[in-house]
Amino acid sequence: KGRPNVALDLLNAALGLMEAEAPQRFPLECGILLHNRAKLHRAQKRPERAIEDLTLLLQFEPSSGEAYFDRGLLQHRAGRYEPALADYAAALRWSPPYWEPHFNRAQVQVALGEHDAALRDYERALVLNPDHADSRAHAFCLRGLSALAARDFAAAERCFLISIEANPGLADAWANLATIRFRAGDPEAALDDLDRALTLREDPEVFFNRARVLEALQRWEEAIADYRSALTLGASDPETIQRRLDHCLALEQEAHGQPATPAV
Repeated sequence: KGRPNVALDLLNAALGLMEAEAPQRFPLECGILLHNRAKLHRAQKRPERAIEDLTLLLQFEPSSGEAYFDRGLLQHRAGRYEPALADYAAALRWSPPYWEPHFNRAQVQVALGEHDAALRDYERALVLNPDHADSRAHAFCLRGLSALAARDFAAAERCFLISIEANPGLADAWANLATIRFRAGDPEAALDDLDRALTLREDPEVFFNRARVLEALQRWEEAIADYRSALTLGASDPETIQRRLDHCLALEQEAHGQPATPAV
């Protein structure tokens, strides 16, 4: 009914009453109240309080797969990847097979650069839920990266296109497809793919890649803007980006009939 503070008071009162009046039953029956309070804390943007309640719950119910999953999700969102991996693994250990922990664990593994492990989890998620479009999209995006690393560009392109068909909102698939287009000598198509990727997610590496394409097309002003965006957003290898930016600034000056200013 939209009264979270009243709900919290009731849960606190229930836990206090149980602990005071039925301490022998508290370890056996407090779990549902702690889990509900954790869900309330999560809904009210108090993730650390939710983690505290789930951790306490797991002291009493160390086989609660649902609690491990919920805590793993909170750790994941907080960027604490190793604890999240441990919680997702525990959720899988203590629950009947279901796809969500595999999918979430794969996302953490991608963030850690563990692409082979992530692909195994996405594929397992598809076994358990064959109609899950996001798992299919992510799995084929990773397969495309593997093919790209093996320089099998035709296979990589097929994988990225299947990924996009499964989920047109996956920015990584569009950005990776742009790499194939650019290598194939079609910078205009690569530019369209990178534009699409950036409408889905602002990413410094994608800004850098689009700047390289714009530079190849001699669209200096736009390339300069993208190199600057990449630097602002904290792209890796800022020294290389700064060199490309200085190069484009010099070329832009020359295009306007101005003498180039040497880079310092």
